[in-house]
Amino acid sequence: IQVPVYPTISPVNFEAIINDADPAMFIIESVAIMKRFSDVLLEKEKTYSLQAIEGINHYHDLLHSGKIHQTTIDYRAVKEQIDEHETATIIYTSGTTNTPKGVMLSHKNIISNMLAIAPISGFSHRKRALSILPLCHVYERTLNYMYQYLGLSIYYCHEINKAGEIIKEVKPHVFCAVPRILEKSYYSILLYGYQLKGVKRWLYKNALQTGKKYELSGRNNVWYAIKLGFFRLLVFRKIKKFFGGKLRIVVSGSASLSPLFARTFWAMGINVLEGYGLTETAPVIAVNRKERKHHRIGTVGPLLDDIEVKINDDGEILCKGPNVMAGYWRNEALTKTVIDDEGFFHTGDIGSWVAGKFLQITDRKKELFKTSGGKYIAPQPIENLFTESPFFDHVMILGENRHFPAAIISLEVDYLKSWCRNRHIPFTTMQNTLIDERVILKLYQETEKYNKLLGKTEMVKRFLFVTEPWNVESGELSPTLKMRRRVILEKYHSAIASLYSDEGEVKPAPSRYRK
Repeated sequence: IQVPVYPTISPVNFEAIINDADPAMFIIESVAIMKRFSDVLLEKEKTYSLQAIEGINHYHDLLHSGKIHQTTIDYRAVKEQIDEHETATIIYTSGTTNTPKGVMLSHKNIISNMLAIAPISGFSHRKRALSILPLCHVYERTLNYMYQYLGLSIYYCHEINKAGEIIKEVKPHVFCAVPRILEKSYYSILLYGYQLKGVKRWLYKNALQTGKKYELSGRNNVWYAIKLGFFRLLVFRKIKKFFGGKLRIVVSGSASLSPLFARTFWAMGINVLEGYGLTETAPVIAVNRKERKHHRIGTVGPLLDDIEVKINDDGEILCKGPNVMAGYWRNEALTKTVIDDEGFFHTGDIGSWVAGKFLQITDRKKELFKTSGGKYIAPQPIENLFTESPFFDHVMILGENRHFPAAIISLEVDYLKSWCRNRHIPFTTMQNTLIDERVILKLYQETEKYNKLLGKTEMVKRFLFVTEPWNVESGELSPTLKMRRRVILEKYHSAIASLYSDEGEVKPAPSRYRK
């Protein structure tokens, strides 16, 4: 039974996984991994490395042992004895809100899910897939099985930060991504356009503005179709070369994707198929299709054929099907709290139906909060709206038991630098830049632009801009690039207290910001 672990996981969570899984053997990749977890990997005799490390068994030792100790086992007979409901792997959740939980997935869980999604792409063995996400991510892993089943050539991205370069080299027809990758790609496109001059810059800007208004099923008028055809010929065709020029499908999952990004990519001719699932569901529950009648931007699409979903009275999504896990490893009590007597898995996500067919995810049940005025706030849609701004890298909404919602915003440094350079504003450090009145005014205008699209109780009244980037290594993001809200709240505890120190007062615009 394989137990994959993220190489970027914290040593604390890694130790918790080791204690829970009690593995018979560790296989690690490199010296860097060994150094990172040296205090945890105490059982050196059980550890094998793919890279030569002094004092650690090398994987060649396993191969040599196999040559010495020849076996007469009939592996076909062994295979026939394995039941499809037996555990194939234990995948630990990323620990966004608490300690990672070991999800037991059977052979049937994984294979049934893979077979259900395989026809959606329509690809044959002549196409290329790029694998970007870590294979310990159940989403990437199941799609890798699908690529193999369909006979696609798979190319592996060894470093996610170099994905842009590798995409141009491989020229893939398909890859799967988390929304953060698509957002970063979009901002890179914006930055490229910023560097252009004259007519080229005008064309670029208007092409992206046109892309934002794209609608499926021919809902745009004839004039829009003419404009889109013009921009596809002169602008979008060149932008697609950033993605190798062959890209047809990007499957987006693991978190909610803003419709702005989906519309723009569809306008370019790249089909973004947003889907939904969890580690506990192996993982796909619903996914949009290429066919426009089976696709609705802003939703995660129709259900897979063999999956049943119902919405509880409180809005929680419940799922039943061959993809639902056997349970949590060594935690029967927790398993009983999430899988009811009818076999429905309680996802913890809030959702609804659109047009009776498309599943829409509203928020995480645990992340909904109530203000002191008794109004419920769903933070995720507000966060998705604000992250449409190229100035904002990550946005976290807070305000439980407070008078109003506030936001912690990690800024997009590269875009801010480019914006300052075009306006001859000196950029030395983030701290110094955020003192400049022109920068403050621009950030204020950005927040007001999105606030106007919100209801009165949802409007974000105050903002905390942080100068350091959020990433996996510093702990603000999980290995799947989701925000770790508890970590962020603890890190900025004092600043948040200051943000709400006089929450009963009405303040003029510039005073609503903290840096």
